[in-house]
Amino acid sequence: MCGLDDDRQTLERRLLAVESKLANAEEMSETNPYVKSWMKELKSVAYQADDVLDDFQYEALRRQSKIGKSTTRKKEMNMFGLESSVRREERQHPWRQTHSKLDETTQIFGRDDDKEVVVKLLLDQQDQRRVQVLPIIGMGGLGKTTLAKMVYNDQEVQQHFELKMWHCVSDNFDFIALLKSIIELVVSGRCDMPDMIELLQKKLEQVIGQKRKAYSNGAEQEQAELVSIGRRIVNKCKGVPLALKTMGGLLSSYQQVQEWKAIEENDIGDSVRGKDEIMSILKLSYKHLSS
Repeated sequence: MCGLDDDRQTLERRLLAVESKLANAEEMSETNPYVKSWMKELKSVAYQADDVLDDFQYEALRRQSKIGKSTTRKKEMNMFGLESSVRREERQHPWRQTHSKLDETTQIFGRDDDKEVVVKLLLDQQDQRRVQVLPIIGMGGLGKTTLAKMVYNDQEVQQHFELKMWHCVSDNFDFIALLKSIIELVVSGRCDMPDMIELLQKKLEQVIGQKRKAYSNGAEQEQAELVSIGRRIVNKCKGVPLALKTMGGLLSSYQQVQEWKAIEENDIGDSVRGKDEIMSILKLSYKHLSS
């Protein structure tokens, strides 16, 4: 505003000079056509400058009035002790945050298509080396948080990602506090490390690496057990191609060790011979057909 005020004062001085020249040239214009034409153009410019000054003065008065109303409102709030309570409320609740996960029993309608789009984007990033950030943007009240929770609780997402965390970050977040809270989510415990970004980053990398290794070791052990169960089931098929194909299709529908064990524990191939030797396998496959 300081620079604008200087420009306003300069414009006022020049406008006064123009008006003075116009007054002196008024008489000359009656006898000199050139002066008359020049005065006409100069008057047009002077009128435009005068309009600019009027607009400036109006805007200045409008802002002063607005500031005065705001000051009066604050005084009224102080009289009733409202301003201090508002400031205290802002300190206690500076930003709206959502920490709870979406209740899986809650039905959300009309967002399935949006959810599928986001889930597909997440799952398609599995071969990329760089960490990807997928923002969900929009005006308040559109249900961005609800959509994010639906994606987080999606069955495909839960099965695909080994380590999952739900964390809400406000606009005025503290980076060190954020790192500590993420570490606490990973280890399910308190982080009492010093407030040093480098140390916290290394600690976060370490605990995430340990989690991945634990998941990897568990997956390898489960895979070995599935192979062992699968071989025993193959032996029960006694080399019959149709039985092997049927059982392979059935096992491909399940990924858990308990499910394969339940199939193995059926009396397949033990009590039948001849042309009906694979009937028990076919019956088992039929029983597991999805409705």
